[in-house]
Amino acid sequence: MIIFLIALSGVVLGLFTLGSKLQQELRQLIEEFMRKESVERSIVVTNDQDGAPVVIQATLWQSSGNPFSTASGEDLQFELQPGATDTLRFRFAPGDVKPHSGRMKLKRADVKRSVTLRFLGNKQPDSNDRFFYADSRVWDGVTLSTRLVDFGSAGPNIITRISAKAQELEPLIKQYTATEPALGSMIKEYGSLL
Repeated sequence: MIIFLIALSGVVLGLFTLGSKLQQELRQLIEEFMRKESVERSIVVTNDQDGAPVVIQATLWQSSGNPFSTASGEDLQFELQPGATDTLRFRFAPGDVKPHSGRMKLKRADVKRSVTLRFLGNKQPDSNDRFFYADSRVWDGVTLSTRLVDFGSAGPNIITRISAKAQELEPLIKQYTATEPALGSMIKEYGSLL
């Protein structure tokens, strides 16, 4: 009887461990299916001053591999009238799922001091980030909704990898068909519907 109980508890413990491992693997698979290839975030700039408009320009991008950009893909330079607000949109589109960070300096035409925006992707902000970038008043009368832009998770997902593999196989398939196969682009386009 004791041998039976020891064997049974060993089997139960093994099943419990296996179930836990399977649950973890399924969670990772779901995350990989659901991961977005790019993420956009925005910040709001407000000019509370009376008088002249404020001209703001982005002067420098600093990042590891530079997966950060403006949503339009263009450099930032804009004029903000007194009492007006504007929305700045940024995109994070990495080629991998590694942690990325970057900085963008905003410069006001009539003030020497620049302001740094911090970008994080696939990375959690630490306490230094939260403290340093907490102040939203950047120049007299000009405020930002935030100086720390956390994009969360983004990068290639399973559909991207399957699509890339299909594109590699297209020349081989073309030999046996009379048409030009477009498997890679078809999987990319319709794969998200799964």
